[in-house]
Amino acid sequence: NVDKEKKDMKKAWLVFTCLLLCMMTTIPVCARAGGGGSSGSGGGGGSYDGSHTSSKYNSEDNGNSFGGILHITLILLLTSGSYLVYRSKVFKKSRQSKKLLKEIDDLDAIWDEDHIYERVEEIFYAVQNAWTTKSLEELQPYLSDALMENWKTKLDWMDIRRERNILENIQLLSRSIVGIYDDIDDRKDMVWFYIEGKMIDYTIHEDDGSLLDGDKQAHSFVEFWKLIRKDDEFYLDEIRQKAEMNVQDFVNFSEELGNENNGNRMRHPSR
Repeated sequence: NVDKEKKDMKKAWLVFTCLLLCMMTTIPVCARAGGGGSSGSGGGGGSYDGSHTSSKYNSEDNGNSFGGILHITLILLLTSGSYLVYRSKVFKKSRQSKKLLKEIDDLDAIWDEDHIYERVEEIFYAVQNAWTTKSLEELQPYLSDALMENWKTKLDWMDIRRERNILENIQLLSRSIVGIYDDIDDRKDMVWFYIEGKMIDYTIHEDDGSLLDGDKQAHSFVEFWKLIRKDDEFYLDEIRQKAEMNVQDFVNFSEELGNENNGNRMRHPSR
């Protein structure tokens, strides 16, 4: 019985470890550019602390620990399943968006799929790097006027508090277009992207370098980015967190074509 229990515990730990690795793709970071609220104005979503489960395991006897591991494994299985369902919704919406892109890129070159995806990647790395150095002027070619002003206010407050948000090991893991609004008036054109990223994110006091928030471990996160059109280019206008948006609410609509590819009633993708 002892040998069987040990084997069961090893299996449970193996399952737990595998699921934990999967779950790390959905854990938010703290205060990155735009993290934690609409239009880059939020504070932070909290970081993952893996010590809680470990300490709980060490404080219990083997029998109770085994039951606890199974309980945690069940929770992770359910959450992992939810994540896969969520990603399938993102994939479905992205497929609808790409279908519309193929129809409208012949009418307007700005809707070229390769160009839009490259633009998002360019903006992503520019934003994170400039946020750390507080070099907001470097983001002039990438941000809308409204978001530029919003972030300037936020960085000014960080200067007053002598805070600096450090972002390191920045990775763009995935970007998927999930919403298109192609208006006859080009000034109203916009596109929404589902963003998965990973980075080290922490905040320090500039005077003594003390850690104020976050940690020096890399964490993954999910965001939704809205880009708006200005002349013949797209600019980042808004960042929303996963909990703020419902993937199924995004539309893919072209007023020039007079159609809608997502099968839902007409809705402006920012509402």
